[in-house]
Amino acid sequence: MVTHIVFWRFLDEANGQDREANLARVSSALQALPALIPEIETLEVGRDFNRSGAAFDLALYTRFASREHLATYQAHPEHQKVKDLVVAVVAETAVVDYES
Repeated sequence: MVTHIVFWRFLDEANGQDREANLARVSSALQALPALIPEIETLEVGRDFNRSGAAFDLALYTRFASREHLATYQAHPEHQKVKDLVVAVVAETAVVDYES
């Protein structure tokens, strides 16, 4: 199995919307992906409640059967739409991919 984890820090304002609205939009778009991309085995989206200086605002946890399935997901047009939305509203991103 391959695990793909992404963390984002959101801008206070972007695309004419405040941080909370953009968090909601991105969360909703991410949660819709399993119905659109069959390679996704598991998908969880979590919003941070800690709010410490080290915390990110949103986390994505996904699992795939193989590296090839992860690559298919990343190239999928529906993922690309969400990625375009994310890039426009975040200040910082961190990613970890690992096999288990």
